[in-house]
Amino acid sequence: MNLPLPFPLSPSLVAWLMAFIPLAMPVGAARPAEDCASFTDDGGWCWFSDPRAVSRDGKTYSGWVTEDGSIVAGELDHATATVRHFNLHPRYERDDHDNPAFLFLPDGRLMAFYTKHGGNPRPAIHARVMRQPGSFLDWEPEVTLPLRDDTGGKAGISYVNPFLLAAETNTLYLFWRGLSFKPTMATSRDGGKTWSPAQVVFSPPGLPPGNRPYAKYAANGRDRIHFLFTDGHPRNEPSNSVYYMCYRDGAFYKADGTRIGGMEDLPIRPGQADQVYDARSTGVRAWIWGVAFDAEERPVVAYTRLPAENDHRYHYARWDGRQWFDTELCAGGGWFPQTPPGAREREPHYSSGLALDPADSAVVYLTRPVNGVREVEKWTTPDGGKTWRTEAVTRGSKHDNIRPCVVMNHAPGGPAVLWQSLTDRYVHYTDYRCAIKMDAPARVTLDVPPPPPPLSVTVEPAAILTAMERVGDWQLAHPSRHPATDWTQGAGYAGLMALADISGSPRFREAMVKMGQANQWKLGPRKYFADDHTVGQTYLELFFQLRDPAMMAPLRAQFDDILAQPRHFETLDFTQRGITDLWSWCDALFMGPPTWLRLHAATDDARYREFALTNWWRTSDYLYDREAGLYFRDSKFFDKREANGRKIFWSRGNGWVMGGLVRSLQYLPMNDPGRARLENQFQEMAAAVLACQQPDGLWRASLLDPASYPLRETSGSGFFTYALAWGVNQGLLDRAIYEPAVRKAWAALVECVTPEGRLTHVQPIGADPRKFDGNATEIYGVGAFLLAGSELYRLAVLERNHVRVEVWNPGGQRREGVCAAIKLPAPFAQPVFMDALSARILPTRLANGELLFPVNLAAGEARTFIALEAAALAAVPTAALPELPRAEPPLETRATLVEPSRR
Repeated sequence: MNLPLPFPLSPSLVAWLMAFIPLAMPVGAARPAEDCASFTDDGGWCWFSDPRAVSRDGKTYSGWVTEDGSIVAGELDHATATVRHFNLHPRYERDDHDNPAFLFLPDGRLMAFYTKHGGNPRPAIHARVMRQPGSFLDWEPEVTLPLRDDTGGKAGISYVNPFLLAAETNTLYLFWRGLSFKPTMATSRDGGKTWSPAQVVFSPPGLPPGNRPYAKYAANGRDRIHFLFTDGHPRNEPSNSVYYMCYRDGAFYKADGTRIGGMEDLPIRPGQADQVYDARSTGVRAWIWGVAFDAEERPVVAYTRLPAENDHRYHYARWDGRQWFDTELCAGGGWFPQTPPGAREREPHYSSGLALDPADSAVVYLTRPVNGVREVEKWTTPDGGKTWRTEAVTRGSKHDNIRPCVVMNHAPGGPAVLWQSLTDRYVHYTDYRCAIKMDAPARVTLDVPPPPPPLSVTVEPAAILTAMERVGDWQLAHPSRHPATDWTQGAGYAGLMALADISGSPRFREAMVKMGQANQWKLGPRKYFADDHTVGQTYLELFFQLRDPAMMAPLRAQFDDILAQPRHFETLDFTQRGITDLWSWCDALFMGPPTWLRLHAATDDARYREFALTNWWRTSDYLYDREAGLYFRDSKFFDKREANGRKIFWSRGNGWVMGGLVRSLQYLPMNDPGRARLENQFQEMAAAVLACQQPDGLWRASLLDPASYPLRETSGSGFFTYALAWGVNQGLLDRAIYEPAVRKAWAALVECVTPEGRLTHVQPIGADPRKFDGNATEIYGVGAFLLAGSELYRLAVLERNHVRVEVWNPGGQRREGVCAAIKLPAPFAQPVFMDALSARILPTRLANGELLFPVNLAAGEARTFIALEAAALAAVPTAALPELPRAEPPLETRATLVEPSRR
């Protein structure tokens, strides 16, 4: 009977009441999976990386791999019934084996671990951690953990499982499948900052090198970790058995407490551990699904027996204190992947799946066929597995439900179990589109933050800085996997420093300081190799800003060593062994000379200048084609031709040279006698490069045969845009001719940035024009984009009224680490100074009615700076430079008001 309410229910009151209704479905509330709440409509996972779902402080966290291969974390707020997503790593790898595993650190922050499936050419474990407890949308940048075993295997790294043992001073244990396909581990005692050497944990003897034992783990969070192993993959091992052992107090034990051995005895052999199931005695292979423990720390195991590929049986086994008790729960059907018609199933041992409840080992969630559809059920035993009570979680579903995952520490107000619903398809672990469902009615809403507004291509300070910061933030959140001192990184750091010089946030400069500290301010490992010197440009930029001699000390010592023991070759023929010790390829002109000239500016040691200019012109005389106004990449290309018969001039190679010219001229004194020759080459190349610009504003991988390489390319284009814009800003290039090309190029570059900030169309590492995937990105392309943005920013800022301030050092000695002082001819509400050779905003202060700003001037050098209103900028950077003294005797200054129409 329906009784009328004594008062009306307003929508707001309904929402308030709903907040107190538990999310989890009550017993007997089975419903179709389609009517259950979704954590995501696009996610998949494997069952060998765990914990996949954890709960804490009224929230449930989980993670998955999307159809496009992105690693995504999700947060469900129990009180508001809202879900938020965070993309930990976009387009990581399209493989559901890569799902993240989660761990709460002692300070309450959530840490996520993930790795690509085996066989990746750069195997690694990656991790991200929330910046603050509960700050779900704010994670620290991705780090690559230094974890590789020394087995010599090449199988790749897969399946991460992290645990924390409080009794061992919060030691972090991380398990994964190592390079030899064997379960492997390492420990960290400082929250994942440093790690012990990797050790193989379990390895069956006498099997082929490709043997791959599978493992499941469970920990009590205090002092124990439980292990479950197989001989290998059921596809390869017809007698695949199941083994158990436990770790505590530095040693490994059987279920009855018999000591197997210590860490020094690893790897453990099957014959040393408990055999939960002997497949040799039955002739039926097995595969494992989970391990847990009861209130007395006795192990409980869930696994499948596979009598046939279309007959999978679910088993529950427990140690009763004296022996293993094993019972079959039910038939689980055959494999679940949707095999294409006429094809042979590639993964016939993929069961629908079962999972133990970590909080109550008497509870099992499983999926099995019911009326032709795989449904989720909850099985509970009151007597150690002898009898069972079953409850349907889903009933009447339209789509199969697979791979249940019980939430670690699930709370009464939140979901207990999550699972995959095959709402679209699951053909293979690389071809799927599934939903992640939960045992909650479908009233959960997805709280998706609005997408970032589209980037503007207008040449305005705010629009340019927004584009640069979005690209810079994306790069910091998705660190390159190249070595930290690699040339790829060095080019990226150069761009990030250019961004730091104009951004209102210190995060970009702080990231560069952190990088330098982590590298101990050292260059790459190859003493003479210019590529390994690139990172030194950023160290020296930071030195000029922070005045810490330690930032350049290792670099200076290495360059002094090079000067003391120079390398000699008669020619720069690139076929000679060891010739890369000299600048024998055009890329080197970006990597090497700017670093040497920055060191000259920092020390006033003329030897560094002489080395840079002498070797620049040696390389130029050998590789520069005066007729074309372009550089060959190296001598191997002298006689090669493109498909159209033209010479091969590589876009990024010439971009490196143009960028190197700019970055060399920025630190060569204005009165240096070698400056004019570099400027002349810059102007010659600028004309040749401009002639190669395509109608859409960008350049192609081949400058003289764009038809053979029609795809836009952003790394070479970025460096060209940077150089041409710099030339316009310096007055070295005709503004009427070059500025329209620069604006067109910038608009096209911005159009190659995805909404989240990922720069696309970057040709991968190489030495010549190649065809490539337009989605490709690399940190050196980001560096080129940011450098280009910094000069477009300066071009836009200089469209406002400003004052050109000339500062002259009339003395016979270099003046550095001091401030020039001037009274401006026009009133400024908030004056700021910009370096006229770059976009860097200089820290400015007022003293005795004069404005003071830092300068570094060679003897007799005059340089120009720009004074303008802070309102003309998109942001005013935080001052990083310590307060420097006023130059004594004073430097000579002269100020001239400039209006845009008079530029």
